[in-house]
Amino acid sequence: KNPRIAQKDEVKAVFTWTKVVSKRLSADYEVWTGEDSALINNIRFASQARRESRAALFQTVLERFPEELSIAHAEATLAAERIARPRHIVLELLWTGTFTADLTRPFGDNTLIHRAEAV
Repeated sequence: KNPRIAQKDEVKAVFTWTKVVSKRLSADYEVWTGEDSALINNIRFASQARRESRAALFQTVLERFPEELSIAHAEATLAAERIARPRHIVLELLWTGTFTADLTRPFGDNTLIHRAEAV
């Protein structure tokens, strides 16, 4: 969140409520603020994959991925295997930490992703 928005009373109240509910559910909850728009935008973009888990279904394809590849290469590899919504799988790999990327630079087709074990 933008630091100015995060300081508003109504926003603080939502953060507090969410923290209480998350704790009851034994879930972690964090609020990130700051001016690094690339970082925030990349996290927001990758978070699209947080609710659905399909990557495990394609483990044999993922095992053939090199230690480092571009987002476009990963998507093309998945698409060649006729896997629907390949971008969503790539985002899931980033969201779950299976692959990592430099979050401080805006994501694009040429963004390199790295297998987490290789980092």
